[in-house]
Amino acid sequence: MSDPYAQPQWGSAYSGENPYAQVQNHTLYGRGGPQPKHVRQGNLGDCHVLASLAGVASDPNAIQYMVQPQGSGSYQVNLHDPRTMQPVQVHVDSQLPTGMEPSFHTSQRQRVIWPHMVEKGYAKVHDASESAYRGQDTSTRQTRGYGDLEGGTGIHAMQSFTGRPADYVSIRGMPDQQLVNILSMANTRGVSVIAGSNYHGTEGMSSRVETAHAYTVTGTRTSSRGEIMVGLRNPHGGDQYPLVGTVNDTFELPLRKFKASFESVTYPVG
Repeated sequence: MSDPYAQPQWGSAYSGENPYAQVQNHTLYGRGGPQPKHVRQGNLGDCHVLASLAGVASDPNAIQYMVQPQGSGSYQVNLHDPRTMQPVQVHVDSQLPTGMEPSFHTSQRQRVIWPHMVEKGYAKVHDASESAYRGQDTSTRQTRGYGDLEGGTGIHAMQSFTGRPADYVSIRGMPDQQLVNILSMANTRGVSVIAGSNYHGTEGMSSRVETAHAYTVTGTRTSSRGEIMVGLRNPHGGDQYPLVGTVNDTFELPLRKFKASFESVTYPVG
């Protein structure tokens, strides 16, 4: 990739000024170490990226390897090229675009910033990878930046975070056992599985689920009545978008309601 120290832009190459500001009163991991709840989506439409990241964060060790302090407010983010899955090291700092309006989780009243450092690093890696794929010059600073992360299946983000191949499939007509097998991969710590909700609301869709949005699958379990329950997490975070009947950003749906509310899953393969 090109300059690993360059700041990724917010928006497009034609968005004009791209001011950055230092995050005040911040901590890298938080008092209890990195956790999925630290991942909070702001006003950037990269839910597929952050839902993938929250799945990996079920293994704190994976995050502590991914984001390492380098001193003086700088960090090394260890990722993978999302196409070749070769390791890539990116250097970032704790300055963020002022127009990005990120949503922070706080620990002892300090802002937890590791998710934002990963997001910033991934924006740079994604740009360099896409430029190389399209045969564009990668010797100069990347220009698409954060804005190019909006919308997607989550395949490239998942591959960049884990170094493992991933696949995106429609669940329409998929046998229940095959679907449960995929969703149950999330029961393993550090394994990321994300579910894409229906693009438009449909009959039977859960009122707890936003349309055209990516959710982290947190795992599956069998209820006392023998029904498969699917755990989910909204990357927006519970404080921003409180869910009826929950005290945080996670909730469960029976498999039948999950199938009525979601249309795709992205998961690791191989």
